[in-house]
Amino acid sequence: CALMDLGEGHTFRKEIGKDKLSDVMTVKPYTSLESMSKTLLKDVKDRWHKNGPPVVYVKYRALLHYHAQKKVWPDGSSDDFVSVTKEFLKMQGLKDDYLGDDGDLKQLASTASAEVSPVCAVMGGVLGNEVIKAISSKGEPANNIMMFDGTDGGCRSFVLK
Repeated sequence: CALMDLGEGHTFRKEIGKDKLSDVMTVKPYTSLESMSKTLLKDVKDRWHKNGPPVVYVKYRALLHYHAQKKVWPDGSSDDFVSVTKEFLKMQGLKDDYLGDDGDLKQLASTASAEVSPVCAVMGGVLGNEVIKAISSKGEPANNIMMFDGTDGGCRSFVLK
């Protein structure tokens, strides 16, 4: 996942055809990085996940929460990851099994710090393209959250409001 804060008032010109750009537009709605990270997960919905937040995003936030609490990333030996994550999910207004059972959470902990080169390459390419759009103001930038799910190869962007 990548959280993007382009700044209040960021403008761009949307591509509307071959070599055609729209009039100048402003990114709306604008949500600051601070607001994104404080949004309760129970309030996060997108057009693909009407009944709750995207699982990839919840996993991302759970890993960030664990790191903020323990000052280390979880791994296969992190016995407390399951309990910390279940408590975090409850605090966020979700069921404690939203990410699966204890075995699923242990699997998440064991792979949390893995570096998978193809995933890094895909995210680097996508985010590099977003940086070019943001700097040049040419093309509609991803606003807010970009998620890449390595299990299905899907890359989605959605807006926290």
